[in-house]
Amino acid sequence: MLKVHLLLLNQQQQKQKQKAEPEVTVELVERTKRKRATYVGGLEQFGIKLADAAKIFRHKFATGCNPAKDRPGAIVIQGDVKFEVVDLIKSEYKAKNKTESDQVH
Repeated sequence: MLKVHLLLLNQQQQKQKQKAEPEVTVELVERTKRKRATYVGGLEQFGIKLADAAKIFRHKFATGCNPAKDRPGAIVIQGDVKFEVVDLIKSEYKAKNKTESDQVH
């Protein structure tokens, strides 16, 4: 009885995850005392290839940038560029279907 309940609960959680809207996450991680890295995740949900996005970030920020090996589906950028990367993503990858909040009235 317990296994069936857990299985049903697990299926409900998976359906909720599928219904959730895709989002891009930007996280700043401290590597050593003064070194930082910026992780960008969730780009694959929008059909963006990580290698192509990493190349754009690498040229824009003039720093090391690669798909992260320790976090699947994320890109690691050397340095603190969390605010700049948000602006770059918005300008480089414009949404095809704009929501009402994105439209200018």
